[in-house]
Amino acid sequence: MSRAVLLAALSCAAALAGGPEWVKMPAGWFEMGCQPSRACPELQAPRRVDFERPFWMHKTEVTVGHFREFVKATGYTTETEKAGARWFWSNPRAFKIADRQPVVYVSLKDAEAYCSWLGARLPTEPEWTYAFRAGETITGHLWWNTDGRYVWYRENSRAQPQPVGGKLPNAWGLHDMEGNAWEWTRTVPPDKAPAAIRGGSWIACPMIEGAPKQPGEKDGREYQPFSRCPSAGDHIRDDVGFRCARSGP
Repeated sequence: MSRAVLLAALSCAAALAGGPEWVKMPAGWFEMGCQPSRACPELQAPRRVDFERPFWMHKTEVTVGHFREFVKATGYTTETEKAGARWFWSNPRAFKIADRQPVVYVSLKDAEAYCSWLGARLPTEPEWTYAFRAGETITGHLWWNTDGRYVWYRENSRAQPQPVGGKLPNAWGLHDMEGNAWEWTRTVPPDKAPAAIRGGSWIACPMIEGAPKQPGEKDGREYQPFSRCPSAGDHIRDDVGFRCARSGP
């Protein structure tokens, strides 16, 4: 092995070691979208998606600290910084940042650059949804989750993103798949948009006043389906972040 190849391999290994933990997603299948008779966040025609092999997802969203290490190692400049924007990933407008918060103010391109640095990639939207469902093949999760044990959202976030991993994980060990920060994903055909952000954020308000009364609801409010937003890749906001994925083994 040449010295250059060895150094590149060591650099990649160091980057992987310094990033979020990886969690293995098992092989399996699920139904993407939902039946026409069921309201659901994905608003897509149902289709079966199979995963013949396991793949890996970051256990948490990429943090400010992780992203800072990437910038230090590569000299990368985000799209907001190149555009001369006043607010960007290390200088957000509305709150002070901390290393354990999810990094935000990142574009699709910025997120892909970080994942590529790790020798990884962004998850496809089917991969993200499969990981989010965590073994639930046919969706029963119709509305945005407001269980404060699992989700950071407007009512409990103190008006800023919170340290990753502070809430309970889903059944496959992934934290903050809903809430804290929206997450970039790459769409697949037949979707026409190149990307979608998924999962809602710390600023999302999941209640609609005056909505049709649901079974068990006393005040006629229902949850908004905050779980999907198609994008051209330019949702650069203070509540949009990402996590990475990679193929097996």
